[in-house]
Amino acid sequence: MLAQAAFVDLAWVYLSARVLGYTEARLPGLVGLIALTAMLKAIIFPIVHHLGSDASLEHRIGRSVSRVYLANVLGAAIGPIVTGYWLLDLMGVAAAMALIGTLTAAALSAICLVRAAPRSMSGWLR
Repeated sequence: MLAQAAFVDLAWVYLSARVLGYTEARLPGLVGLIALTAMLKAIIFPIVHHLGSDASLEHRIGRSVSRVYLANVLGAAIGPIVTGYWLLDLMGVAAAMALIGTLTAAALSAICLVRAAPRSMSGWLR
């Protein structure tokens, strides 16, 4: 899902300009692309919640669930601040979306690959 979200982020940059054009009629298409990227990333939360909550430690399940929610809230608060006040000031919208898509594809997908690797393969991935 994370790789698909990164692909849509990167495709958004090219689709918005080349397919939708620069007219006022492109607004519904842009809203649809933004909703699609948000939906793909929202699908990831229950998976992260399940993987991040350690059910083997029943007496600490509240702590592990709260850590997942804390990370989600911090990301939801810090993300728009960094993007809105720093990244968009530094570069344009298209370049910012391309950077976000690239970072999503490269960094986060690699982290998920390493964390999901079987124990026998994890030695050469780390």
